[in-house]
Amino acid sequence: MHPLLHQTAHRTAPMPSRPWIMLQNWHDLLFAHWPLSPSHIRPLVPKLGYSLHLRPALGSLAGCPGSSEDIEFISGEGGAGVPPPEPAPFASVQGIFGARCGGAGCHLAADDASSCLPAPAAGLSLCASEAWDSLVSVPSRQDSSLRRVEPGDSARSYLLRKVLPSPTGGPITGVAGQREPPGDPLPEDQLRIIASWIDGGAVR
Repeated sequence: MHPLLHQTAHRTAPMPSRPWIMLQNWHDLLFAHWPLSPSHIRPLVPKLGYSLHLRPALGSLAGCPGSSEDIEFISGEGGAGVPPPEPAPFASVQGIFGARCGGAGCHLAADDASSCLPAPAAGLSLCASEAWDSLVSVPSRQDSSLRRVEPGDSARSYLLRKVLPSPTGGPITGVAGQREPPGDPLPEDQLRIIASWIDGGAVR
């Protein structure tokens, strides 16, 4: 028996002589939380550690097994001091649209990637003057539970799911119709630009 169990002065009843089950009833319970500085907590837990299991976000969204990595570390004495990376600007995303989404005349004019169509496919115009308004916080017509772009959450943005390729190059699981754009999938660096812009708040 653990030494602490020998301390019985605080108990209102004798220790049981055989295994027991303790039950508790809670009434009018209040959990109150106060912010505490890390400097107050760290002396109490000097070797606070974390275990992380990492999987590539783009791979997991596509349903691929992907590679994984386990990392264990002990926290230091303060913040890392490394600022988060700047999110990709919308101009970079628009550049991808202009280069890859204008040839078929579905969401951009076929002869001029800057020109808008009077009736773009699925009501999604990707010309420079209309793309942001057509994407950000607009419900997807193919999956009403998702928005085309959910600011701050690329994983729940239908735009990113629509352009992610499956292992065979087609659409990933849960995406209706074909993978976009037609032809070769977008390269990983362009997919990361789109994801970075969305996760950074999808700023105009």
